[in-house]
Amino acid sequence: MAAEAHGAAAQRAVQRAYAARKVSPSIITENLTSEFRAARAQMHTNLVQGLPSPGGVARAAGMRRSAGRRATSGYTLDRVYDVPFNPFRNRQAVETPRNLSELRNRYRYYYEYEPLVASAIDLHRDFPLSGFRLTHSDESVQRFFNDVVEKLNLFDFILQMGHEYWAVGEVFTFGFLDDPSDPTMWTGFILLDPDYVDLAGTKLATGPEETELKLRFDDSIARIVENGPNHPDTGEAYKKIPQDVMDYVKAGKSMPLNSLQASHIKRSGNPHDLHGESIIKRVLHILAYRDKLRDAQVTVADRHCSPKEFYFVGNDEQPADDEELADFANALSASWMDPNQALIWHHAVNVQIIGTADKILPLQSEFDALENELLAGLMMSRSFMFGETTYANASVALEVLISRYITYRQRIERWLINHVFAPLCQFHGIYKQRDEGKVQERFKKYYDKQEGEKPLDLPEIKWDKTELRNDMERIRMLEALADKGWIPRAYVLQASNIDPDAANKVLASERRQYEKQLEQAAPQAAPGVIPPPTGAGGGSSTEGPGGLPPLPTGGEAVEDLIAEQNMGGATSPAESYLPPGAGAPGT
Repeated sequence: MAAEAHGAAAQRAVQRAYAARKVSPSIITENLTSEFRAARAQMHTNLVQGLPSPGGVARAAGMRRSAGRRATSGYTLDRVYDVPFNPFRNRQAVETPRNLSELRNRYRYYYEYEPLVASAIDLHRDFPLSGFRLTHSDESVQRFFNDVVEKLNLFDFILQMGHEYWAVGEVFTFGFLDDPSDPTMWTGFILLDPDYVDLAGTKLATGPEETELKLRFDDSIARIVENGPNHPDTGEAYKKIPQDVMDYVKAGKSMPLNSLQASHIKRSGNPHDLHGESIIKRVLHILAYRDKLRDAQVTVADRHCSPKEFYFVGNDEQPADDEELADFANALSASWMDPNQALIWHHAVNVQIIGTADKILPLQSEFDALENELLAGLMMSRSFMFGETTYANASVALEVLISRYITYRQRIERWLINHVFAPLCQFHGIYKQRDEGKVQERFKKYYDKQEGEKPLDLPEIKWDKTELRNDMERIRMLEALADKGWIPRAYVLQASNIDPDAANKVLASERRQYEKQLEQAAPQAAPGVIPPPTGAGGGSSTEGPGGLPPLPTGGEAVEDLIAEQNMGGATSPAESYLPPGAGAPGT
């Protein structure tokens, strides 16, 4: 019984010792007496109950050996294995959204708040485009097409398209017709919100660039339809909603869009993805890193604006008591907002202000490196943004950029032709008369399968800013060669984007008008006979009879016409109103 009572007491001592250790953890050199007592009690309990106690003696012996020295901090050594690199696992890749709607929100955010991004997008949007006009072999058709351009304000619309193309990566357009059952004219074009347009289709089934567009309706449209035609606020909007749109809204389904009215322009990116890629996507991680650096600088600036102030009252010889500390705090608080604050206190007051002076992060070199990466990703150069480089470097960079802009402008031209003017040609039956004699029999079957069996007689777009490059040096060189008689002068006209035929028509018209004026001014002269200029009464050597301007003759008049008018036009070689020996190319 005594042994059992002794064992139970030892067991309780062990439990109390371990309970104390759980409540207040300690290193091995603390509370050595209780540690030895718990160890001996555990060993005695094991001996009484006949239980083995491996390591018990060694543990007690180890405690005795370590009792005479102070322990150091403990440590644990773990084996670390390198994780294989994966670019999709880094933090920036994980934080980049995969949802297209969230991506577009970021694109628009950085355009609004990041100066470099906004300037790059605006330049890519505006530089390649300019005002334009349409030319056609039929003057009445040409006048009709140009009226459409003015009425629909297509220039401003293609600028909006350019913004979406570069900033978001794709453009969804929709055109309204005057009468869907019997259309004759476009009444307007709008850009669809890409967040509400679904793309469907596969290249194996639909072919290249053939995708089905479906429009989802937002809550505002559903609310208008739900309110009905008699609602005081939305009744008028309800009456303007087409019936097919209303049916799909009521059914809660997406509406397929007619390919005649809806179109999709995709900026080049992944060819296997139906959606285009924004130019901002390639620099998203750089912009995110710049934001992190800005946050760090703002945090430092905040601490610089509001430094920590420490007031030490009293010293070792004259320590301050609680009452004195309270009095000082009250005095400091009372004078905090007083512009004429002044504290009178004894000499044992020490004030320390801890701010961020000399602790600003040296990040300028980092920002410069990120700026260069941003410019490269946005297809820009420092010469365009800041004008810091030489003319030679800027001209080379401009040549590279213009090569990219030409492709972009061709896409805009193709959209205008295929989605604006080609339908108008179909509506009004404007077709070319194909010369069957020039069509070989082996190709006739192909041509007969074409829609309408006749090719559309489409207009040609002439941009006001015809050439993106500056070709003045080349034009001067051709002019010098023409002066030496080595090349025809028609080449100079073509290099200036002037149609020799159009120039000849203008000059011939001016000549006829001039001859009429001469006949009216000098009726005694025979028709078609131009009197030579006289010095007295008949005008000077630089004037025609009656003070009229001289008759335009020779190549000099053509060169003056080049300087005064930028006519544009085709480059077809033709005989022009030029000096003898300067005929069309090849003559």
